[in-house]
Amino acid sequence: MSIGGTRAYSLATTDSVGRERSCEIERLHVDDGADGARDRQMVRNSFHTRFAAVEGFTLIEVVVAMFLLGIVAMGLIPALVGSLKVSGQNTNIATASQLVGQQIDIARSGPATCAALTNYKNAVLPPVVDARGASYQPVRNSVTCTAGAPGIAKVSVSVTLTGNSHVLASAITYVYITS
Repeated sequence: MSIGGTRAYSLATTDSVGRERSCEIERLHVDDGADGARDRQMVRNSFHTRFAAVEGFTLIEVVVAMFLLGIVAMGLIPALVGSLKVSGQNTNIATASQLVGQQIDIARSGPATCAALTNYKNAVLPPVVDARGASYQPVRNSVTCTAGAPGIAKVSVSVTLTGNSHVLASAITYVYITS
C-alpha cells in the first residue's frame, strides 16, 4: 500500500446563530494495490469560530455577576423602603387634608347661627377608613362665637390617625353669623 499524496481543502459554513464556521478537510489518496486507487477522506473535527470568546459565559463569570448584582441590590433596598414609607405618610396627609376640607365645608354649609355651630362642634364623629385600611379620626376642636349678631365665628378642625394624637392636618375657618 502506498500513499500517493495529501490535499487540504477548506470549507466555510454558517451555523444556526449566524456565526461563520470553517472545517478543514484532508483528502488522502491511498493505493492498496488490490482494489486500485481509492480515495479516503479524513475529516478533522476542528470546527472553530472566528471569535472563540463569544461561545458563552463560564460558571465563575455568572457567579461574579450575581454577586455584583446582589451588592447593587443591597444598596438600593434601603432607598426603596424609605420611599415607600414617605409615600405612605404622604397618602395619610392627603387623605387627612381631604377630611379636614369636608368638615370645614359642613361647618360653612349649615345654619349661620352660633347655636348651630355649637351643635356642629359637639357632634360625635365616627372614624373614617380609607381603601388601604388606615383609620382617621376627624376632630372638631373649637367654635368661638362673637357676642351678638351679625358677627364672626371661628371654627377649628383637625384629623388624626385613630389611636394616635399626632395631628395629620388641621384648618381654621371663619363663618359669618347672621342671627
